Amino acid sequence: MYKITREAIRRLATTETVYYRGMRYYAAHAVSDVTWNEATKQYHAFVQGSNIYGVTIGFGEDEQITHSCNCPAHAKYPGACKHVVAALLFIADYQQRADALENLGWEDQTAYKIIEYFRKREYRKLTPQYFHLALQVTVNEPLKSRQSKAFVGLYAGSSKMYKVSNTKKFIQDYYNHKEIRLGKEFRYIPGECQFEPTSAAVLAYLTEIYEIQETLGKTYYSNLFNRQELVVSQNMLCKLLRLAEGLHCDIILRDKKMENMEIMCSNPKLSMELQMEDEVLSLYDMGQEPIISICEDGSILCYQGGIYLPDMEFLANLRPFFTTLFGKKQSELEFRGENMGSFIEKVLPVIKKTMNIQVPEKIKDHYIVEQLQPKLYFDIDRSRQRPVLVARMIFAYGEHEVNPLQDEHKGSYILVRDREEEEQLLRLMYDKHFSVRREQFVLTKEDEIFQLMTEGIQDLCRRFEVFYSKEYKANSIKKVGMLSAGIRLNTDINLLEMDVDYGHIPKEELRDFFRSIKLKKKYYRLKSGAFINLMTEDKQIDELRDLLSIGEVTEDNKIAFSQTAVMEVDELLPHTQRITRDAGYKQLLEDLKNPDKTNWELPNGMEDILRPYQITGYRWLCSLAHYGMGGILADDMGLGKTLQTITYVLANPGTRTLIVCPTSLAYNWQDEFSKFAPQIATQIISGTPQERADLMQQSVDVPVWITTYPLIRKDVDLYKAQIFDACFIDEAQFIKNPTSLGAKAVKAVQAKHRFALTGTPIENTLSELWSIFDFVMPGFFGRYRQFEECYEKPILRDHDSVQMQKLRRKIRPFVLRRMKKEVLTELPDKIETRRMAEMGAKQRKIYESYLARIQMELAGDEENTPGGNRMQVLAALTRLRQICCHPATFASNYHGGSGKLDLLMEQLPDILEGGHSVIVFSQFTSMLSIIAHELKQRNIPFFYLAGSTSAQERKREVKEFNRGEVKVFLISLKAGGTGLNLTGADTVIHFDPWWNPAVEDQATDRAYRIGQKKKVQVIKYVMKDSIEEKIYELQKRKKQLSDQLIQAGESFVTQLTMEEIKELFL
Repeated sequence: MYKITREAIRRLATTETVYYRGMRYYAAHAVSDVTWNEATKQYHAFVQGSNIYGVTIGFGEDEQITHSCNCPAHAKYPGACKHVVAALLFIADYQQRADALENLGWEDQTAYKIIEYFRKREYRKLTPQYFHLALQVTVNEPLKSRQSKAFVGLYAGSSKMYKVSNTKKFIQDYYNHKEIRLGKEFRYIPGECQFEPTSAAVLAYLTEIYEIQETLGKTYYSNLFNRQELVVSQNMLCKLLRLAEGLHCDIILRDKKMENMEIMCSNPKLSMELQMEDEVLSLYDMGQEPIISICEDGSILCYQGGIYLPDMEFLANLRPFFTTLFGKKQSELEFRGENMGSFIEKVLPVIKKTMNIQVPEKIKDHYIVEQLQPKLYFDIDRSRQRPVLVARMIFAYGEHEVNPLQDEHKGSYILVRDREEEEQLLRLMYDKHFSVRREQFVLTKEDEIFQLMTEGIQDLCRRFEVFYSKEYKANSIKKVGMLSAGIRLNTDINLLEMDVDYGHIPKEELRDFFRSIKLKKKYYRLKSGAFINLMTEDKQIDELRDLLSIGEVTEDNKIAFSQTAVMEVDELLPHTQRITRDAGYKQLLEDLKNPDKTNWELPNGMEDILRPYQITGYRWLCSLAHYGMGGILADDMGLGKTLQTITYVLANPGTRTLIVCPTSLAYNWQDEFSKFAPQIATQIISGTPQERADLMQQSVDVPVWITTYPLIRKDVDLYKAQIFDACFIDEAQFIKNPTSLGAKAVKAVQAKHRFALTGTPIENTLSELWSIFDFVMPGFFGRYRQFEECYEKPILRDHDSVQMQKLRRKIRPFVLRRMKKEVLTELPDKIETRRMAEMGAKQRKIYESYLARIQMELAGDEENTPGGNRMQVLAALTRLRQICCHPATFASNYHGGSGKLDLLMEQLPDILEGGHSVIVFSQFTSMLSIIAHELKQRNIPFFYLAGSTSAQERKREVKEFNRGEVKVFLISLKAGGTGLNLTGADTVIHFDPWWNPAVEDQATDRAYRIGQKKKVQVIKYVMKDSIEEKIYELQKRKKQLSDQLIQAGESFVTQLTMEEIKELFL
């Protein structure tokens, strides 16, 4: 195969311009129907230009490229035409692509195709042929009003300019990306040719006018176009000329033509000469030509071969002289007597700003005519109780200086002052809130002085030459200086104390300085008068503000922190030699950071029982207790939180401990104590109210009491009389609602040390975390409203990552979280799969009927009650989920089937035949009853655990299931979510999804925990094309918040909003 290279194509092209045009054709996909004839060794192609041209490309014996094209240019000029170039580029790229794709793997092929796409785009940006415009403006009379009209014609070309004979068609073709021909040397081909940027901007404006004409002209019968010209108003003409700056334009005014004038958005350079003879002042225009105004207001001027669009100040200064002097009606203007003096004082300083005025020496002998140079001198006045800022203003004219706040000096000369500029400068000072006292400007208010020193001074420096006194420099804006601090642990009061020193801040002012930072003020003003800017992006100030947010300033100007803030404090403090930390502080920090390195001894006999991570957990509990702190042991389900607690109790003989747990776990706790710490007596406080009261009196010497959440709520008054050394609450999510009676009862317990055990410290909202911490360390987060404003709302509503980081940093020492995969390397894999079920015809009909009815009801409620009825919506949601499981869960007269039940009964026999044990979870007990009925029909043994199952019966069934005597366990999601050890199962089926993944995970971990030897298969059933699919997607959306707070892997989901719930019905 003959290889074609780009360099060879470039050499073949007639000219460089032809090569670039060919590249444009190729990039525009003009090449088509390319074929190869093996017999003739030729390529044939068609190229779309102004017509479709046929191209033939062959190869000689010496591999020389031959080519032909039926376009006129190919016959007229030597070398390859643009059509041949385009075809050759197509073939070259095809060959290169084929070679690359043949030798690349599929990943590299994908990358190659992306690069190829952008390489082709590059062709479009190569140098095209450029054209430019010129204008012709015809005005019958100077434009006097908005109704006046001008006529604009166009010229276009490159080296040769062509007059556009039909302006509308020219703009229309440009607008529609059509080819435009004006003559032999002007052929505009869209994509191949361009107008230079200024001309393109003019055409963009003209196409806007064309669009408006086409839109409104049909309605209002107005026409801005005649055949050769465009009709424009004065404002339209001014805008057009501003866009056309740098282009050339012919002006026809009253049939007089001014040709090839450059358009300039500036003022014409006008020069005037003053002469003084015999007490007569004469003013002459030094220009040879008159100024011609196209508009009555002077907004378009023609002068010395240029078209000028001047600014308003120039026009205001020109206007009095225009018709007389510059219009050449008079050759000079004369000023005598008082008029002469007034002209020099009032007029000359103003017109000198915009015109070149030559002033004779005779005038300079009597008048001082110099440029204004304003100056400001800043100082600090300490004569008052609080220092104030003073400014002396000087207007310098050459060597002569004037204080505008003093009476004007009358001398032998007349000072020509620029009154307009002086007035503007005085106004600027008043705008900065200066007042006048004793011939100087004064700022007295602190806020205004600070504003001026930080921001306003920049405005003044742009208009004045500014000078500062030594006193000002010493009392202006200062940096806070380097921080030096010493921090120690005061064991007498269990506080951290930090002694702070800043270079620029006296010790006695630190308290006020801290207060300014805490209140987020813009600055702190030292008693010396200097300012400390607190609004700058200063890491030191940000860190100090964070430190003050968690500490309190003492009377002796120190900052005191709770011991619980030690890790927060240490992360905020820089680790430099300027910060000293005492031994007690360092030990506290080390004990909390690395509990595994503490030296708390294990109770006898526990060395061989505890795993390494459980020893760390025990030592973490001991360290927190030692420092008077509490914590949340948030290990993954099945990692032995109970055993770590028992070890802690064993290590503290002679103490009293209260265990609060769910009802189903009370006997489990007692069994675990009997197993691992038989020497410690336990007492479950249960029975009738009288029996519980009697047990309390009889068990005063029993070291461990065990009660349940329902019972402690009833016995809250009895427990208030008891004092415990430690209180542990198991499944602490039971107190997640801080307003519940159970939560209040638990928090009323008097205990020196408090700990919470839970695998799910946060299930729905951050308020749950606050509630648990309100138990383990009351006051740690302050009141709930404070926590809500500081953390919950910013994190959940505003997705504030900074506050999330602060919250994570605050709780880190007091939440110990380990995941199974991290610590149980011997634990087998957990495999999760999703199985889709399909509804049968009857089930689908019922589902769609309910869904349609609910959607109608919701639409009606939204009209009557914006936001809808939440209870109604939740009830409807539950009903649809029940239908997905089985319509018979609520409709007793339903006799059809269920796609999901069919799927279960299809899978279950195969699972059991494979020797597996299965747990089936559902949140609907009615569904579990249907499954139980089906299992009985098929003679499959099973256990069924619901909330009504007694503790003793539950215990027996769990043991038999784990021994493999029964292979199927039906469990309601809530009843089986806590306290069960079902490691006998290796298959978990979630029959219906729950929108809180934490609840599902907790249920799954009844099987996936310590003691599990087999891989665990988790199967989640989801009904296809139903609300369950949307719940599954909602789970995934909510789970994006995972790992943001409890770093070891705990996740939480926010409560469903009304909008989220309604979204499920769409």
